Amino acid sequence: MNIASAFNMTKILIKLIIFGAIFSGDLHAQVSAVDTYAFRNRCPSEGDQFIDQSNFYGCECTSFAAQHLRDHGIPDFSNTWKGGGFHNASTWLDGAKTVGIPYDNLPRVGDIAYWKSDSQRRQVGAAGHVAVVQSVNPNGTVNVTEYNIIHFDFQYKESVAADSYIHFPVASSNSNATNTDFSYFDGAGSLVRPNENCWGCNKDEATMHPRVDHRSTVVFQWLYDQATCEHVDVQASPDIGVALVRTRSWSAREMSSAFASATPVSIPSQGMWTIFSITSERPLTSQVSIKAYCRPPGTVHVGNRVSFTKDQVALGSDYYWSGNGSLISQSSSAGFGATQDLAITYPSNRSLAVFQWYRSARCPKVVVADSGGSPVVAAISMKSWNEKDFGADICNKLPCKVNTTQDAYYLLKVKAEAGAINSGMLSATCSN
Repeated sequence: MNIASAFNMTKILIKLIIFGAIFSGDLHAQVSAVDTYAFRNRCPSEGDQFIDQSNFYGCECTSFAAQHLRDHGIPDFSNTWKGGGFHNASTWLDGAKTVGIPYDNLPRVGDIAYWKSDSQRRQVGAAGHVAVVQSVNPNGTVNVTEYNIIHFDFQYKESVAADSYIHFPVASSNSNATNTDFSYFDGAGSLVRPNENCWGCNKDEATMHPRVDHRSTVVFQWLYDQATCEHVDVQASPDIGVALVRTRSWSAREMSSAFASATPVSIPSQGMWTIFSITSERPLTSQVSIKAYCRPPGTVHVGNRVSFTKDQVALGSDYYWSGNGSLISQSSSAGFGATQDLAITYPSNRSLAVFQWYRSARCPKVVVADSGGSPVVAAISMKSWNEKDFGADICNKLPCKVNTTQDAYYLLKVKAEAGAINSGMLSATCSN
């Protein structure tokens, strides 16, 4: 047996060992890591020496990932698909943004795992790297199949974390694995009057619900006060392990920080008004209470924080959480957060905004509108603050007047197409 034959036999044995492996975990089952690349017999010896049918160099990570997309729902995928620029791996995230493909840090089976140039998460070099997500581990890492991490050759790699995960509209390549493609919006809370002691004022609670195969997200808005609400402490009961936290100013469209941490965890201010999201790292099996409390300067729960890409929060069917507002009318004061509020929308992505409303004699009805006054198409639905699911749409255009008779806390969910809100901002105002 010559050296080349021995090398090829070793490759075959490694692939057979991988193929027979069985992994266990909350979010992944048996994984088939067979090398199905169409040009595998030409690799590694012909790496970068030919062009595949999608116009990628052969035996490269991009060629392997492109074949996955062609085989699982995008038969015309190429390096110029839909006018995007999918060239070196480092360009794939920008290419996805150009053609409107969602991405975030919540991996799902079948995603394209993306590492930017000279990534700090993995040694990939200036050209970046892409791979195919085969399964998702309980700690949020992924197991991938890939080419050209090992010189123009195939590899199955466990427990890696990418800079982002691109959610191309493809079918999963692993029918046994659980799909965690997006998180489900479950609840919202408000801390908008830090000098008053009431729910929605200096403390609040949002409920996460168990979902079969989706993570849960809750969002909060809080008003900074140097003496009484210098930061916010977030607690989970029962414990959800690691939570994914994203924060930004209420009017910003880009995240200011994004990190994973155990709870309790302290949320720093991002200005006078801050909004933040809490996402479970895996689907939940029971209901969880997420409570937030205003805290004065002092002890801060830093936790074992791990930063990740400051991405948007994907909430199913390519909608993204854009903002939230509050109508906490049992507060003794008026103004923003009490009897009126605003929430931003995205010009280039589908937006999901939410208003928390305390229905009372001061605020028996709410009018939701484009803050610029234009009539626009948008879907509004409502639920009690701790219910699992929203009801049917109340309105399909704005302005919309929402009415209920029982004094209680409610959530109003507003879903709008990209750029549908002409002013880029929603308003909610108490009405009679």
